Amino acid sequence: MNAPILISVGGGKGGVGKSVVAANLSAAIAELGFRTVLVDADFGAANQHTLFGIDRPGATLQALLSREVESIEAIAHPTGLSRLFLVPGVGAVPGAANISHAQKLKLMRQIRGVDADVVVIDVGAGVSFNVLDYFSLGDLRLVVTSPQLTAMQNAYCFLKASVHRFLRARAETHAQREVLKIVGSARETDRVAELRARIAEEDPSFAVALEQVTRGFGGALIGNMLEGPQQRKPLQALSRMARDFLDVDLPVAATLTMSRALHESVTRRRPLVLGHPSHAASRALRELAERLMTADVARIRELRRATIALGDDVSDEELLGVTLIDYLRRDERVRVDHAARVWVRSEERPARVRDLSASGALVEAAIEASEGDPIRLTLVGFEDRPALRGRVRHVAISGAFCGVELDDESQHVAAELLADGVPRKTSTLPPPLRAALA
Repeated sequence: MNAPILISVGGGKGGVGKSVVAANLSAAIAELGFRTVLVDADFGAANQHTLFGIDRPGATLQALLSREVESIEAIAHPTGLSRLFLVPGVGAVPGAANISHAQKLKLMRQIRGVDADVVVIDVGAGVSFNVLDYFSLGDLRLVVTSPQLTAMQNAYCFLKASVHRFLRARAETHAQREVLKIVGSARETDRVAELRARIAEEDPSFAVALEQVTRGFGGALIGNMLEGPQQRKPLQALSRMARDFLDVDLPVAATLTMSRALHESVTRRRPLVLGHPSHAASRALRELAERLMTADVARIRELRRATIALGDDVSDEELLGVTLIDYLRRDERVRVDHAARVWVRSEERPARVRDLSASGALVEAAIEASEGDPIRLTLVGFEDRPALRGRVRHVAISGAFCGVELDDESQHVAAELLADGVPRKTSTLPPPLRAALA
C-alpha cells in the first residue's frame, strides 16, 4: 500500500475557522473520488464530529491512546459521505491535551500508516510542540487565518514556530545543535536565509540540509471570513513576510468571504460543500482540493526527512519577531527574474532583480554596498525604459542580496510602469551571477 497524502490544517489561535476548512476540504477531496480520512487532532477541543452531525462519535483517539483499540482504522467512523471517514478527537476531558511523548509518536505512526488515499489532519491551536509536530506530519501544510491583524499575528507566530521547529529537527548531531543554538540566538528579526548563511561558515552541509527544510515546506495560506476582495492585500502581505523572513513559499491558495450560508452550515452540522455545492466558498474549496490532489507530493517528500526533536514550548511573544503592522504598509511586490545592471558608487555590476514593487526592489548582485548607498539599475533588454534610482536599505549577511528603496514618487511611477510593461521573466538571461563573477 502506498503511503497516503497527508494534509495538515493549522493556524494561530482558535476562532478563524480552521476546523470548518478542514471539514469542507475533506468532503471536497472525497467527492473527487479519493478515500479520505479526517483526523481530529485538536486534543481537548475536538469538534469535527459536530460539524458532520454526529451526536455520539463512539470510540475516539482516546481509545487508541489508552490501548482499548489497536489501530486508528478501528475508530474511523463513516460520515454519511461516500469515501470519507472521521477519526474523532478527544473532547473536553481534563488533561486530554497533555499526552505523553510516547503516545504522540504512536499516533503519528498510526496516521502515516492509515489505509486511505488522503489523510486530513485538523491540528489544535497554539504553538505547543505537540501541535507543531502534528502539523509537521503534513506533506501539504495549510495555515488558516482571517484578515484581522491579531489573527494574522497569531498565524505568523504559528508559522514561525513551525519553521524553527523543523530547522531544529534537522540537527542530527550535538555539534549541529550547538551551531544552530549559537547562530540562531543572534537577533529575533534575523531572516532564516541569513541564519543559514552564518551556519554555512561553520558547517556547509548542515546549511544545505536546512535549506531543504524551507524549500520543501509545502505550505499554503487559506484566508477565511473576508469581507471583500480588498482584504486579500493583508493576506498577501503575510505571504510575502513568510517568504522574506522565514524563507518559505506560502501562497494564498484560497479565500472565503463571510456568508450566512457558511455560518448556517455549522449550525446545521453539514459541510457547506455538501449542502450548498454552488456557493462561491464551495467552489473555492473544490478548486483548492483539485490543486492539492495534483501537487508534486513526491518532490516535497524528497526534500524532507521525518525527524522530530524534543524541547521546551515557547510563548507567542517570543515568536512574533517582526512587526506585521509595518509589513502591511508595504506595497505589493511582484516576483520577477530579470537580468539587470546596477551602479553603486560608480561601479557597474551584473545583477538580477528578484522582485519589484512601486517602492522598491530585491536585487541579487555581488556588490560591496552599504545601507544608505545610492543605487541605480536598468533591466537588460529594456534599456529604453527609465533607470530606477534609489538607496540600499538592507544588505544580506552573505552580501549577495540587497533591498532597494526608490527615491521619490516619480521613481514609484516608473517602477509600476516597468512591472506592468515587461514580462515577469526575461527570455534570455546571462549565466548565473556567481559563475559570471567567479
